Amino acid sequence: MFAILEPLIYYSSEVKQYASDAAITLCILLVSFQLTTKPTRAPYLGLFGVVGVVVVWLSHPAVFVLGGVGIILATMALFHKKWKDVAILTIVYCCWLVSFALTYLLSLGSIAGNQQLQDFWVDGYMPLLPQSFADIRWYIDTFFGIFANPVGFKDYAAGIAAFIFLLGVERLRLVQRKHCLMLIAPLGLTLLASGLYLYPFSGRLLLFLTPILVLIAAAGIDYIQDKTGHMGLVMVILTAILFVEPLLFAGYRLVNLREKEEVRPVLAYMYDHKEERDLLYVYYGAKPAFKYYLKDYTLDDEAYMIGVQSRGKWQSYVNDMNKLHGKKRV
Repeated sequence: MFAILEPLIYYSSEVKQYASDAAITLCILLVSFQLTTKPTRAPYLGLFGVVGVVVVWLSHPAVFVLGGVGIILATMALFHKKWKDVAILTIVYCCWLVSFALTYLLSLGSIAGNQQLQDFWVDGYMPLLPQSFADIRWYIDTFFGIFANPVGFKDYAAGIAAFIFLLGVERLRLVQRKHCLMLIAPLGLTLLASGLYLYPFSGRLLLFLTPILVLIAAAGIDYIQDKTGHMGLVMVILTAILFVEPLLFAGYRLVNLREKEEVRPVLAYMYDHKEERDLLYVYYGAKPAFKYYLKDYTLDDEAYMIGVQSRGKWQSYVNDMNKLHGKKRV
């Protein structure tokens, strides 16, 4: 399932950081799970520390996965009075904090105060204390919505995946409670950060949680298999819904490559069909790509106009449009 989900394939092909976020989540989970199963824990505790120090430089949301599994591991060590583990984990977490502090000072600090980004993702912040039906609706829509974006299930399949996810939580709670807590904790920590307006719980910014959602859903399928039999009708239907459609779509994309907001073919068409005294109006958000590909064409500065950036101030756009008066073709 994980290998054929469209968002993961797409962001990997675009060499986006979101895909590496998902890979880093898997890396953290792999190492942390070893700490709950291996009798010789010291080497894995050391590896756990090194991984945490490194990944905060490679992935912004890695802190939620590290924080989630870290809290659970520390709680288990305290509950079972494993004081040696507590001491080692304390050192590990201190190293993580130092590494994250340096990352924040050098990189994340400038992003955290970016009002434009906060405005763009405003719908992704959780109502920390729901005060209306709309706030409650946010929780419902978001829960089902994450299985459509970023996980990648379509329409009704997203709802079925959400239901199977809940069955997976119950399955893991019964048979692998430690792993269940370690998988759920990053979700809770990310939601808390969203409620505090520190990180949007929305869209591609949650791609790093896809491995967790898929793992828990897989446990849900295992739960249904135990109840209905290996080749029961329910299992056949679920397989068709959750696997066939993503598999067919992945195959379709091998032949029909996905194009999204491609400026180059637009410029090529415009250049081949332009007439004398045409004016090209360029949306401000397309300026970087437009300027990049412009070098391939001979186009005078007077032949194009970069639009104003003025979200929320409509008069500025009206002024922009007024500048186009008298132009034969725009």
